[in-house]
Amino acid sequence: MNKVPDSWGSFYFSLKALSRWLEDIINRMNFFGTWCTRGLPYVYNISAFMYPNGFLTALTQRFSRKSFGANIVSIDKLSFDYIVVPRPTSDITEYAKDGAYVTGLILEGAKWNREKHHLMEPDIMDLYEDMPVIHFKPIVTRTKPLPNSY
Repeated sequence: MNKVPDSWGSFYFSLKALSRWLEDIINRMNFFGTWCTRGLPYVYNISAFMYPNGFLTALTQRFSRKSFGANIVSIDKLSFDYIVVPRPTSDITEYAKDGAYVTGLILEGAKWNREKHHLMEPDIMDLYEDMPVIHFKPIVTRTKPLPNSY
């Protein structure tokens, strides 16, 4: 029936069929297993986290404490810049100076043009498209957004 058994579904909520659910859980286990054996990754798979907001909060806390020393800025005054990295994950061999490099995000109904660095219409019959690596860079929240940014 390709359905996740009810007792397995309590591990984490998902509407995926059993085959996709197993693929997902194996990817999650591989990501965290590699993290445990090799240390901090250069690129974080945000879709592997059960609660990605906790990871993002940790990034802002670390930035707040590191960047401002005695003048710690409250994390609720911080937000993120999202910078698409024009390199494949395998080419990233250094840690982000601030924040983190993130993968695991998916576009629905659009695709990323890797040459021109902008969103575009998806290919016919392609419902989903993986986003390239994105640098989640903590910043003090701007009062006015930058022009030409998402």
